[in-house]
Amino acid sequence: MLTKLATEQSNEADIITHEFHVDYWNYLGWKDEFSLSDYSDRQGGYAGFFGLDSNYTPQMVVDGAFEFVGSNRSKANDAIAKSATQPKGAVELKIDGGSLKANISGLNAHTDATVYLAVAESGLSNRVGGGENSGATLAHASVVRELKQIGLISGKQNDGNFDIQLPVNGVWKSENVRFVVFVQENSTLKVLAV
Repeated sequence: MLTKLATEQSNEADIITHEFHVDYWNYLGWKDEFSLSDYSDRQGGYAGFFGLDSNYTPQMVVDGAFEFVGSNRSKANDAIAKSATQPKGAVELKIDGGSLKANISGLNAHTDATVYLAVAESGLSNRVGGGENSGATLAHASVVRELKQIGLISGKQNDGNFDIQLPVNGVWKSENVRFVVFVQENSTLKVLAV
């Protein structure tokens, strides 16, 4: 469903999708080559915030404000529509050689927030070697290959400028890679700008 959301888009919102592959299923006879323990930890943070007993898959989180079973299209549409009504700050990006300059402005009132750079790659797939999906080939829309913290914005600021060297990896297909900068409030996990 994430692939459909990424490709179909919506009249109400510009949908930017990210797949964070967790590693806690890697004991089932195959290892997801895109999984990272950091992403399992990130999901655990959401579980704590949303008051869940544990992590689960597939889980979808929209703007850090809504969570639900990731295959529930009606909940996804509802969460996206609600999120689209919330004001967001602006993020302006400029690539200069191997450097990325991010100018963030217009943030609404917030507490301390973290600025992230996500490197997402589309056009990926993997063949499942074990578990309930054994033998299936799964296509992926926007696998997060790397997530970097590039700065902080205090609750007293509504803007910020950040420079970072763009990550590179010979395995990534550059034509399928996109760089996404987003600002996430630390206390609520809500996305303030993207």
